[in-house]
Amino acid sequence: MRTICWAIALVRAMQALLNINVSQANQMKELSIQHVVNSVPYEKDGIHNMKKALAFAKNKGTCSSSQCPSKSFDGNVAESSVCRHPIHTETIDDFVYISDVNDNELMALVAQQPVIGILRNPGRDFMDLRSDQIYRSPAGLKDISFHQWIIQNSHGESWADGGFGYMHRRTTEGGSEFYGVAYPQKRAFREEKMELDQSMT
Repeated sequence: MRTICWAIALVRAMQALLNINVSQANQMKELSIQHVVNSVPYEKDGIHNMKKALAFAKNKGTCSSSQCPSKSFDGNVAESSVCRHPIHTETIDDFVYISDVNDNELMALVAQQPVIGILRNPGRDFMDLRSDQIYRSPAGLKDISFHQWIIQNSHGESWADGGFGYMHRRTTEGGSEFYGVAYPQKRAFREEKMELDQSMT
């Protein structure tokens, strides 16, 4: 799903944020990746301007997967489909993009909410990462004693360990293996999170 991995990551981040602090019985149903794929232009090798997708999530949003189910995925290409109307979309207030990533600061962010990590052309070594390896650019390493991130790859469950793997987390030298990160914001969520944190202190 490399061509549409950007859409998968974007929708998963939105859905995860909107379901934080919501009881399981009241959690939002699955949001539609297909709706985003239908609406945001992308190339055969993926999307070249991720900010267009982030702007779409903020201004237009996406509907439930029941309103716009995935038609089919032929290899890495998603076929366009027609969404069922009327459509109710879920939106976020903003999508923040950071290009100067520092892992120490990123730790504080991921403790609060879902984050999309963006790698720069990780290549075959990343795609071939095994469950007993940790990825450190430019190749996977067997030693998993390094400080690490546990990441979910939008490429699918065939990657690493059921779609999850390890990536080196920098602790002293600054910077990050991620060249960019993006995360959704919802004002109501922030207010509820602050109230919850205060009640626990």
